[in-house]
Amino acid sequence: MRIPDFAAARAKGTLRLAPCDATTLVRLTRRPGSEPYYGKRKTSRFDDPLQQYGVTYAAFSLEVAFAETVLHEHGLYQDGAWIVPGSMISERSVVRFDAPRILQLADLTGPALKALGLDNQISAGADYAYTWELSRALHDAVPECDGILYVSRQHNKGEAVALFERCGAMIHPPGTMALAQHQDLATVLQLFGVEVLPDGEPPAPAPPPHRPKLKRIR
Repeated sequence: MRIPDFAAARAKGTLRLAPCDATTLVRLTRRPGSEPYYGKRKTSRFDDPLQQYGVTYAAFSLEVAFAETVLHEHGLYQDGAWIVPGSMISERSVVRFDAPRILQLADLTGPALKALGLDNQISAGADYAYTWELSRALHDAVPECDGILYVSRQHNKGEAVALFERCGAMIHPPGTMALAQHQDLATVLQLFGVEVLPDGEPPAPAPPPHRPKLKRIR
């Protein structure tokens, strides 16, 4: 896929910036004391390929954040259910954001995405080298852009955000709480069909595939 000329698209109006209230964002983390964590390791979808600016990822709901982290990174789908070790929940916290202003995110969803000549490979494809370059091009060409709004790969009816380090978003400490204590956790577990294993208990091995015996023809 090509990288759009984002400066030209912004001037023409085909690159649309969506306002985002940082207080509506949710992030799951194992290290709440080090948040917001703006990663530069080139491991996530919209990281900087030159590793000069950091990017942090969040969602607008606990269910999208859970799908993008716990299920995507540690879930095992077996016998019609997601199996998740209890430690993957007990070790995580929910953090909320704050910012001194309304953030402006490049809208890479729906008609706004198509108006740029792109499609949902940016959020569903496995080629991170391409999305890293897209992130860098957007970051450099549109300085007023604080990050990217995109469709979650792990929950395609939800949206996620990638925030550039320059956005100034901070963590709102009163909004931080243990994931295990969150009032919506039980609903999220039921929604995705998640079975939580007690800490230290390995998942049961998957049964071998059934192979019908073949009759020898004589």
